[in-house]
Amino acid sequence: MSTQKPRASRFSRKEAISLHRMLQEASAQQFEKLLQKAAEGRSGWEAMSPQDLWDMLCEHVNRVRNLPTDAAHGEQLAMAQAVDIANLCAMLMWHGRRLEARNRMAKLQAEMDDVLVRS
Repeated sequence: MSTQKPRASRFSRKEAISLHRMLQEASAQQFEKLLQKAAEGRSGWEAMSPQDLWDMLCEHVNRVRNLPTDAAHGEQLAMAQAVDIANLCAMLMWHGRRLEARNRMAKLQAEMDDVLVRS
């Protein structure tokens, strides 16, 4: 196993702009899909457990694995699933940040309680 640290990539301005545009386009597609699903009555992702979101993510990935191989139809379905997968990943990231913040707050509260008990 190598102990070398990977070298940091250096992006050119052109590459950075390209990445920025790609992320803008992806997030626009994600937002459009979320609005569409909200209009259909889907909501409540904030209350879902990370495990439920993870299970949904795995289901979507498995759907992509089982897509038809004909180019036109399969590609359309894969793109739709890619947006769903990106949205589920974003939801999981949001839950992770919330959990991380909650854990930090609990740790701070415990430290404050400890200080108060000692004084």
